[in-house]
Amino acid sequence: MGTLFLTQLAGGCLLMAAACRRDQVATSWLRLISRIAFVMLVVVAVLAATSGVAPLTLGCCIAAGLGTLFWMMSLPRAQVPPPRIERVVGFAASTVTLAAAVLLMRETTTAGIPAVSAERSVLAAVSVMLGAAILGCVTDAMLLGHAYLTHTAMPIDPLRRLSRILLALLGARLVWAVAIVLGFRAVLTAPPGNVMWFWLMLSVRIGAGLMGLAVLAWMVRDCVLRRSTQSATGILYISMVFAFLGELAALDLVRSFGLPV
Repeated sequence: MGTLFLTQLAGGCLLMAAACRRDQVATSWLRLISRIAFVMLVVVAVLAATSGVAPLTLGCCIAAGLGTLFWMMSLPRAQVPPPRIERVVGFAASTVTLAAAVLLMRETTTAGIPAVSAERSVLAAVSVMLGAAILGCVTDAMLLGHAYLTHTAMPIDPLRRLSRILLALLGARLVWAVAIVLGFRAVLTAPPGNVMWFWLMLSVRIGAGLMGLAVLAWMVRDCVLRRSTQSATGILYISMVFAFLGELAALDLVRSFGLPV
């Protein structure tokens, strides 16, 4: 599950960074994200190779790392706007990384849980994508908040945009969770495996990963509107903890209980 989580995080970070306007963000911020994502994907490739995943999954993990390396090398060292091709490479690297996350999800489901059926595989893939976007948005926003300390001339529009995206993603994730819970009521009434662990993970997923994170995201949005980047960055630190706990709980729910919430 740790391999899948790292792939999710790397893919989300790459996606959100590639979507930012290049004339508004510091190139050093993009380089930092590319380096972090590359290190995570190297760890993912090593873990995937030693755990005996399918060749397609392993190849996708390696391709994601190489794509991220290519994106990192395409970023200029000077503080100038990157070339246009760089953005295309960034989106390509994020796409391959998210595809690797979906393939890893299919291989890390506990035996005996019907999450590998066609229907639940699609639902699990959507859940992985939403989780990756939230993880990447929170992490990139926190790193961007730090960048304002050294790049004081950088406009606040990128952080404002990320805060709006985070709220929109959390809204979509909450609607998704409600729909899944209503559609899989049989799992709630008779969860397979450890019942106490199931309710603990579901409580963490809903309480911290959705409701708690939504409150923090609203506070970040308010700080950004007041142009208080340092306060927003401090709240984003806590938001990362909530997002990590929520998405790890979500991965365990789909892996161990077949509930892609």
